[in-house]
Amino acid sequence: MKTKTARICLTEEDWTEIYYALKSKKTAICRGDYQEEKKGQNAKWTQHIEAILHKIGHDGITAFNHFKKPRTSLATKISR
Repeated sequence: MKTKTARICLTEEDWTEIYYALKSKKTAICRGDYQEEKKGQNAKWTQHIEAILHKIGHDGITAFNHFKKPRTSLATKISR
């Protein structure tokens, strides 16, 4: 039996805060605020954060627009 997962609804302001928190973290890594435990670790972190920033869009607007769309459940689709 499948269990339902709870959906968290984030506001536009939430996504903006996430975006700028990630940018801040990336800046701190680039400044050298974090010691590398392994060679190249900070570069990998930076690339990963950049990929996330790209996906959620400037100010998190892409992610907000994607997730604010109402989702139609499979049960609703079948009953139509």
